Amino acid sequence: MEFIVSVMMVLIIFLFGLMVFQDRTDFNSTKFINWDSDVVATRIARNINNVYLSDENTVVLDYISWVGKNRSVSFTEKAVNVWNEFGYIDAPILAKINNQVIDFNGPIIFEKTKGIVVVRYPDE
Repeated sequence: MEFIVSVMMVLIIFLFGLMVFQDRTDFNSTKFINWDSDVVATRIARNINNVYLSDENTVVLDYISWVGKNRSVSFTEKAVNVWNEFGYIDAPILAKINNQVIDFNGPIIFEKTKGIVVVRYPDE
């Protein structure tokens, strides 16, 4: 009888450990996705702001890479929003922009023309 009670206690402790480990793994996955979205939003906003504060006809080429499903980039009047499965991350921008990019995965050109920052793909 004591043996069965001992085995049951060991199994309960083991299952509790698995439950805690799974919860922490899910939390870390969520934090990584939000961190990755924050990096992309900050990078896009930094490029837009740097080009806007530079001279006319300034061009910056940056390679933006991120992997995942259900992720997109949208712009408001003063922010870049990067959407993911858990919500969105935003980063402030100073400039008016003309966005010509649908998929922000790859090389992107940020160019200042007539006081407006144009976000576009590189010419082939």
